[in-house]
Amino acid sequence: MVSEGAKPLPTGAEISAVENKEKGTVQKPIPITPEKTETKKERKGNNSWLLWLLLLLILCLGGWYYYVNNTEQIIPPPPPIVEEEIKEELPPITEDVKDEPLPIEPEEEEITLAVISSRAENPRYFVVVGSFIDEDMAMDYSKDLIQKGMNTYLVHPYGQIAYYRLAIGQFESFALAAVEMDRVQGDFKENLWVLKY
Repeated sequence: MVSEGAKPLPTGAEISAVENKEKGTVQKPIPITPEKTETKKERKGNNSWLLWLLLLLILCLGGWYYYVNNTEQIIPPPPPIVEEEIKEELPPITEDVKDEPLPIEPEEEEITLAVISSRAENPRYFVVVGSFIDEDMAMDYSKDLIQKGMNTYLVHPYGQIAYYRLAIGQFESFALAAVEMDRVQGDFKENLWVLKY
């Protein structure tokens, strides 16, 4: 405790000034200037904006990672194909039946090129094997596929699309088109894809 009449204790700078006074030299204490404290504050300010920038960069990278991992298109698995064995019981052969002519088997379906120039009332799904800027190139590729025994569909350009799309199948749903695409993908060098038109 300091009494009212007592003097406060001298600081380190005052002691060195007194000692220097006794030696004959007077040295004034060095005052702390406000400029030095401001530079410390400036440094703290510089560090804080750097921390904010680093935090923003981390948030951007996290958002990008989330976007990339959650925007992958998930194709539902195709429905299972159930093959049922159909057993027909044939009537016993009688003498009357022996004289009847054999039934005529239906002819094989003719393989053709169908030209699609407009949308139908309900959307259709096509398994596309190629996109061509020129109709002649699409027709040439179509002839090759017809020789291999495949029906082809040529979808004409529409809207902002300037390409002719050549497809090998037309389906009522995406799932059926995806099953067919997976089945025939091994026969093609190109990646096949499904077009909703």
